[in-house]
Amino acid sequence: MTTAQDPRIRDVLRFAYAQGPGKGQVTAPVRIDPDAPHTSGLLPPGADPNSTVPLPRGAHELLTELPFPDGRFTDGEDAGDGDQLGWALSSAFGLVRQEPSNPYNDHRAHPSVRSKFPVHAFVTSPGGRHHYLDPYRCGLVGLPDGDPADRAHRVVLAGRFTHLPSYYRLLRGPLTELELGINLRTLAMTLQLFGLQAGSALRLPGLDGERVLTSLGLAPAHEWSLPIVVELPGSQPTPDSGPVRPQDDTLVGVDDSDLGEVVRVNRHQRGDSAPEPLTAAIPGHARRGVDWSQVLWRRTAGRMPRALSGMNGRRRRVPAAAFLDAAAWGALPPPGPTLRAAARHVRVTAVVQDVTGHADGTYRIGPAGPEPVPSGQADAARLEAVYGYPLTTGNGCDVRHATAVWFLSADLRALVAEFGPPGWHLAQYVCGWIVQGLCVAAAAHDLYARPTRAFDELPTQRLLGLPDEETLLFSVVSGTGRFTEPLLDLRL
Repeated sequence: MTTAQDPRIRDVLRFAYAQGPGKGQVTAPVRIDPDAPHTSGLLPPGADPNSTVPLPRGAHELLTELPFPDGRFTDGEDAGDGDQLGWALSSAFGLVRQEPSNPYNDHRAHPSVRSKFPVHAFVTSPGGRHHYLDPYRCGLVGLPDGDPADRAHRVVLAGRFTHLPSYYRLLRGPLTELELGINLRTLAMTLQLFGLQAGSALRLPGLDGERVLTSLGLAPAHEWSLPIVVELPGSQPTPDSGPVRPQDDTLVGVDDSDLGEVVRVNRHQRGDSAPEPLTAAIPGHARRGVDWSQVLWRRTAGRMPRALSGMNGRRRRVPAAAFLDAAAWGALPPPGPTLRAAARHVRVTAVVQDVTGHADGTYRIGPAGPEPVPSGQADAARLEAVYGYPLTTGNGCDVRHATAVWFLSADLRALVAEFGPPGWHLAQYVCGWIVQGLCVAAAAHDLYARPTRAFDELPTQRLLGLPDEETLLFSVVSGTGRFTEPLLDLRL
């Protein structure tokens, strides 16, 4: 397959360029408007709060009994019917805390851009029963029933692009898809913790994606990404309703040209989506003296005082384990052969300082662990100079004090040469998977981990010594926070 033979590949590469190396030429910078309209906080269409099934209580107390990282829930005799799934769902997607001085509340066990949380979790049960997981109602909110002959039991993850205000323009696409990868790992972790990983399977977005959206009543279709589906143990195949034909009316009624392009490129993923095993999301390493409840509670993207944005920090020497554990979490492959094949195209690079046993500098992360990069010229201070949200009177920026700055990059032409148009989207899911691992590992060592797409791509690429053909896809700034305050515990 070549770019000349498939116009969708040209679409994908143009889309990637417009918000990567070319964003300074063809797009306007993001300017935050707190009054811009969005759908964040609204229930999905058709959701009936009066038919809410409460999630089981006590998940965080059970997690207190599970040492990090290898503790697992095994006491099935004390679990009521469905409790393990309920605990896994509330641990993955439930509210964790509120930070009084943070302008972006509330917080969960996974990060989201400005706490908009565009990714929704839905549960479909045998008999065609459909529910939306509402963390604010601490329950599964009823949706219109589907096909009574449907014997599938699954969790569906779908992103609502319009949760991100229109000033994000084309970035609504990759930001939402990156969060799909983040949410996938969060769910896979908690399914593993509560004994539901074995027998579960992953289905990536495919030709039947719009049919899944339709079955859940998610309209208008142009607000939603194609879904990622996790089939739970005991799930039976959905009855065949005939061949699936791509919908031509996806963009009906869209008066936002950027959103139209986001959706059109998202729909380029149409294709086969056979189930693939849901493999482990948690690497094994030495215990760290904390439990899973503490780790998920402490996960943070950094804090600031007095309702200021950004993050502040301080330099601190950390043990080698803080770096090596994060590298192990970042190197653990995502589930299924498709995502694993895509992950081989994603390079992980870290710029570190103040790590015991490791010289300050640039490292490549692979299965064998971190390896120094002699050609790398990056250090934390140079990286702060090319970060898109500089230090101002209203914004904190302590990249220069970070313990590690992680970068994920890929040769997009090689990706689409192997996978076709879905290659771009697979890379976003892989990056989200890796980043959530870095966030969890950081929390275990009492570090913040701030996902970002704000580094200026071209100068950063040169500082890291990356090949010219590689594009930066995602990054994480991780270090020791300086600001602390009492927090409101929102855990179930």
